[in-house]
Amino acid sequence: MGEVQGKARQYIEPMAFRLALPSLPPWLAWPGQCALCHAWGPHTLCTTCLRDWQRPVCRCARCALPLAPHRPDACADCDVRPPEFDRAVAAVHYAPPWSTLIARLKFQGQTPLAAPLGQLLADAVRAQRLLAAQAGPAADMPWPDVVLPVPLSWHRLQERGYNQSWLLAQACGRSLGLPTRHDVLRRVQHTDRLMGMGAEARSHALRNAFAVR
Repeated sequence: MGEVQGKARQYIEPMAFRLALPSLPPWLAWPGQCALCHAWGPHTLCTTCLRDWQRPVCRCARCALPLAPHRPDACADCDVRPPEFDRAVAAVHYAPPWSTLIARLKFQGQTPLAAPLGQLLADAVRAQRLLAAQAGPAADMPWPDVVLPVPLSWHRLQERGYNQSWLLAQACGRSLGLPTRHDVLRRVQHTDRLMGMGAEARSHALRNAFAVR
């Protein structure tokens, strides 16, 4: 038992050391496993999985939903009912394996996933801006001024212990060289979980749920 405890102690202590120094260079980083293929390496998501699972998709420039090949600019829904925002950027499909990783980050406390997922979002913003610039002035995509997370209600924050949106915003902002602020938007109304709701029910539940300081 003493030998087993000694081995466990030798393994746990370096992991705590790694957390204390998150900016270690790659050649000093302690090995971990890729969250998708479980291969050992220095990254939470390995380059092989990123290459295999993050494939380019033609998306609507307004809502970021996938487009049919004959509609390269905007989807029919945005033509008929334009959303109340100018542009959306999607890094990946909300489907396995990405939906699984997002659920782990959101509900299972696997906060290290925020760094690679936030990086994916930052990469998508750069790529979308490049496409907009190539399309001409009419499709111009202004560079963001600040990255804001969607706030949680105090009840949900106490329940979860952290806001996964804030962790993603910080990772995305660092990559883009943008400031991040968590004190601009406020959640003024607690809502039921939205997972099982349709789009119309979600919209109704979130009405007047947020405010700007």
